[in-house]
Amino acid sequence: MTAESAEKAAAALGMNDFHDPLFPAVAAVCAEVKKGNKSKVIEIQVRDSHNALRKVSLEKAKWWQ
Repeated sequence: MTAESAEKAAAALGMNDFHDPLFPAVAAVCAEVKKGNKSKVIEIQVRDSHNALRKVSLEKAKWWQ
């Protein structure tokens, strides 16, 4: 899924607050996957609700690998 398609899906579901920390995180993960990141762990940096930059490490699920 691309970041654009995630935004379209959220808009279709009536979710309008794209400044919620969830959406930038989803977009960052989509961007890493789109770049061809094949590693087991994806590291992204996103801003939280207090505008602090956070580093988040996500481990891919076994079914995804």
